[in-house]
Amino acid sequence: MPLVVVDEHQHVLPYWFDMQSAKGADPPRATLVHIDAHSDFAPPSKVQGSWPTDIPKLRFATENDEFIIYSLRLRLIDRIVMVFPPWTFDPHRKDTTSISIGKYKKAGKSVIRGQKVSEWLCECFNDKCEVNEKRVSRSDCIIETKIEKVTMGIAVAKEEGFGIVAGRPVILDIDEDYFAVDSPFVSLMKAGINKKTIKKAQKLLKGIFCAPPPHTARLEQAVDVFLRGVVSIVTNAAGRKDKHDEEPLRDGSPEHRQILQRVKSFVVQSIASSSDLVDALCKASDDPTEVIADTAEEFASRLATKASQEGLALLLSYGFCLHTDEFPRKKYYVWICVGSSDWDDAHSGRIELHHPTTEEVTTGMAEMSQYILNGFPVAPELITVCRSLRDGYVVRKHWAQIENGIMEISQQLAQQHDRELNVTYDHDCYWGGQGVVARADADLGSI
Repeated sequence: MPLVVVDEHQHVLPYWFDMQSAKGADPPRATLVHIDAHSDFAPPSKVQGSWPTDIPKLRFATENDEFIIYSLRLRLIDRIVMVFPPWTFDPHRKDTTSISIGKYKKAGKSVIRGQKVSEWLCECFNDKCEVNEKRVSRSDCIIETKIEKVTMGIAVAKEEGFGIVAGRPVILDIDEDYFAVDSPFVSLMKAGINKKTIKKAQKLLKGIFCAPPPHTARLEQAVDVFLRGVVSIVTNAAGRKDKHDEEPLRDGSPEHRQILQRVKSFVVQSIASSSDLVDALCKASDDPTEVIADTAEEFASRLATKASQEGLALLLSYGFCLHTDEFPRKKYYVWICVGSSDWDDAHSGRIELHHPTTEEVTTGMAEMSQYILNGFPVAPELITVCRSLRDGYVVRKHWAQIENGIMEISQQLAQQHDRELNVTYDHDCYWGGQGVVARADADLGSI
């Protein structure tokens, strides 16, 4: 039984389509069991109309929450069962919706929500149709495919199962943020790094470091190690060692000047130890040491004079990664790993935040085990697991517990059907197969 772990959810697409393409020219459409805190049902702005021929490129085809509609349009899926956690959806609720997907007749002739519509899709939920989240007439839509979407809470999932029948392929897709949803931006503010400081830091870093293919993982890790080293210098500076000391340093103080001197030495040491940091510069420079040193010193100065110790400790936990909202991804910017989060996530309604206890995660895992093991009378052809680390949703302190629990459930499901679980880690996973726990062993240099 194949299981694939990805970091960004749209990266499941190559694995889904590869599974179906292996069945020939006209493969049977699959049932998708999608377990997540979010629906991931946003419409992609551009979707090809025929079955993809270059499957590896599908990882670049959509943004993070558009991969399901993309799969519907290309007839990979014709039935979806969505299971939401009890903290965001009534456990006893069940909704069934008929969804139609097709082309918008007025594409290229109208502007919707400030955007010229060239290839927007029509999405019709029962009889209500939308294009880019704006209501349109059904008569303006050319319907190409219809599917059934069943949304259920965990009590319904336990009692009724997923309606899976033998003879048709099933994909089990789990997002680890089902258990916990964070907003790194909000959490950093609560920990003592204000909105202005975070935004200025991001503006400073954007365009300095990039991690484009084919060396994304290696370059991203090099930048993460280096910038966490800079943060550690600030954290460990004289006058900043007490984690309960919330007062930043005074600009120009002896301690502040000492930080900048240590950062300058750290830059030289880092460049001498590996070429990866210079290779990660977005723009080639005749003097890369100066570019990196200027950026690192300004970054360290802002943190030293504006951030609390608690905020710095949390920043070290989040680290630095790809800018996940860059789409289409061209530069592969690396900056603070806040993902899609923003300063107003606690009240904007964009997402629902959830910071459970370890015990609550354990309880949720037991419930998931029950409805998954009881809900699959036939084995899924593929399991995909999304880490949601780069996009900032999964609460870092719970990540290892969550992934280990999902792996255990998957192992039990494989054994239940006399299969062997075959785990693959996508090459774009943040810090590889081991994930962020691997960073504990990364050399931050002599800081």
